[in-house]
Amino acid sequence: MSPADIFADYNESTRETPCALAHSNFDIAEHAFSSSFDPLQPYFTYHSSQLEPNGGNDAFIKNAEVDAALQTVKDTVDFAEIRDAMATFQEVYARDIIEIPLYYRKQVELHSPKLGNFFANPTQAGLTWNAVDWFLKG
Repeated sequence: MSPADIFADYNESTRETPCALAHSNFDIAEHAFSSSFDPLQPYFTYHSSQLEPNGGNDAFIKNAEVDAALQTVKDTVDFAEIRDAMATFQEVYARDIIEIPLYYRKQVELHSPKLGNFFANPTQAGLTWNAVDWFLKG
């Protein structure tokens, strides 16, 4: 299938577009996906309120336990509650086989030992996120 069809957004495709993720017009989909450092990100991918065209729940996931856990993450700023809700989400994600992740893409960053204060970025934003703090060792 053409990537243009597979990844066409909701307004660019229809229910008849072959394998359109946005219209859940597929039997199985295998594609790369990068997870976010932000615990709120799964809400927009897995919560049942986020079905297209309202969000990115392209797999049409409807799971009451997932919804409850992710709603807690969305509605609180208490880190302990977020941690517990994300633990529940991850447990249900694995138990109910929400998806089958094939691998986790590792981000490998190399630098000279002469470069001080280099730290790997915990997000997908790139390796220069803290360049202002770098220095050359004498």
